[in-house]
Amino acid sequence: MAGRRGLLCTVLLYCLTESRGHFRPLNDRGREDDSLADILRKVSRASSTSTRDVLLVLRDSSSDGQADDILGKILAATARRAPTFYVNACQAEPEFQVSSCALSRDLLVYIYVSQREPDIVEGELVADDLRRFVHTHSRPKVLVLLILRQSRSDLAILFRAIWSRRILDAIVVEYCRANEHSTTVHRYDPFAGSITQEAYHSGEDTSEWFADDFPDMRGYPFAYAFLRRPPYSDVVSTSAGGRRRMKGVDWMIIQALADKMNFSGFGKILTHNIYIQTWSNGSTDGIIPDLISGEYETLFNTMPVFVDSDVQFTDSVHVEKWCFVVPRLPARQNLIEFQVNGLRLFFASFSIVGIVWLCARFMRLEPSRWHPLRIVGIMLTSSFPPAPSRLHERIVFISIFAACARYSSSLFAELMSVTLESDRYARFDHLSDLIDSDLTLMMYRDMVDIVQDSVVLENRDTERKIRRIDRMDTCLETLLMHRNVACFMEQGWAELAAVNNMRDGESMLRTTKLCYRSSPTGYIFSKGSPYVRRVSELLLMLTQGGIREKWQRDYLHNETREMSKDKVVNRDRMNFMYVGVFSPMLCVLKIGYSLSILVFIGELIWKRLVNV
Repeated sequence: MAGRRGLLCTVLLYCLTESRGHFRPLNDRGREDDSLADILRKVSRASSTSTRDVLLVLRDSSSDGQADDILGKILAATARRAPTFYVNACQAEPEFQVSSCALSRDLLVYIYVSQREPDIVEGELVADDLRRFVHTHSRPKVLVLLILRQSRSDLAILFRAIWSRRILDAIVVEYCRANEHSTTVHRYDPFAGSITQEAYHSGEDTSEWFADDFPDMRGYPFAYAFLRRPPYSDVVSTSAGGRRRMKGVDWMIIQALADKMNFSGFGKILTHNIYIQTWSNGSTDGIIPDLISGEYETLFNTMPVFVDSDVQFTDSVHVEKWCFVVPRLPARQNLIEFQVNGLRLFFASFSIVGIVWLCARFMRLEPSRWHPLRIVGIMLTSSFPPAPSRLHERIVFISIFAACARYSSSLFAELMSVTLESDRYARFDHLSDLIDSDLTLMMYRDMVDIVQDSVVLENRDTERKIRRIDRMDTCLETLLMHRNVACFMEQGWAELAAVNNMRDGESMLRTTKLCYRSSPTGYIFSKGSPYVRRVSELLLMLTQGGIREKWQRDYLHNETREMSKDKVVNRDRMNFMYVGVFSPMLCVLKIGYSLSILVFIGELIWKRLVNV
């Protein structure tokens, strides 16, 4: 079978010959049926695009030497296409492990020779051999060649033993010496628990024997893990008996995958998010060890991709953005900053009023028209135009009034809103500002590398400021209660936490501009899992169609639509109107009225001096 991943076949080969080494072709000694060699030639040809070498594993339970007659044909079918490495499982110790050179072989041949089909003990022995001879970091595709003296009665025991070792797609080809023309192909569907058998014909195509994935799992109870990781997934308790249920965009994707792949999900809700932890005695526990041991097939949570030789990720769906989240702390104002802001406002207001005054003087308007209330009206975009006696004076003055009023209102509204916002709360525009503050930086243990890769940790003082944590909830609780830490968290989660933690119309959290992109994200599977390709294809379909993004938006929207939160949002909106509109207008009123009085008094003094 041709494919990018290549074909990993295992042929059960049992014989009392050499214990280990490179195998040399034997002479063809009999008139046996060529069907087995024909099958191997076709399998090798189907995988020729990726097969570089072959591993032969042999066990003979018959002890009558009948396997010697077929070895030449088997080797001729494989050795002509790739170098062949040979292992005798009968003479190997139980603890014997094939070297890494042998384990990297692309085609594994394992042939079983016996008087009859394997019983329970022999079936377990065969499955154990497969597990230790097959590379654990690749998906084992097993081609079992049974050379029997008696015809089989039931192979379910063998198939179930192989399936229990996580070798999912196995095919058994039975060759019975009692009937030279009887070659039967047995297939096992682990999801349906059924075995099918059919006679092998020389013209049969073997390229479709091993599927790359399982598009239909036929209701198989697929075990997966699920944990709380906002904003993608969450676990909430229901009122009925304290039961917990899953929600979030990850839960929606699980339901879509179950519908497309036809499996019945069996979710295990995890109460911890420790990925791997090593104890003093050398033992490890956590999500990754449980995943590798087969306690569950996958962790169905959107996670940043990290390097681990024992796990693999699906294709990436998006890239996260991680930012520092700080409490809203009052800014420490000093006298110099206050004086600078005051002078800035004074000169801006004086310039606007001066422009209007100069235009009025050049147009020779009467001084009586320079009433302070009219100047204030101009600056507040109110209609207080003078009443000139001539038409062209009215047109010119209204034009100047409209331009100055628009400019002054926009300038002051923006200037005052930004100034008030920046003056109210502490700002952290640079990482050095955050490091020099009294806040302690909290990060996931495996997330510190994101900042280090961004070349921002330049000294040991920065390293001492960082505290590594296992649960982000701990950081949020400390931030809200003590207001002395900064949490490094995903931007979407930070925005959701800000909305959910409002007080007096204002959020207790603030997301800084110190953001860094993480690695791509995906779902975690054990290495060599047969489900990765199918899940990646479905995730790509959901992402390209915009369905996943829509689910994410809808979920976040629904999470912030509770009545209490609506009231908080409305109060926050009113506060924004006050800070952004009314407060600047009041400041403009005070400054403009004061300046207009000064200008009016100045004109009176100037007129008095001229008359004198």
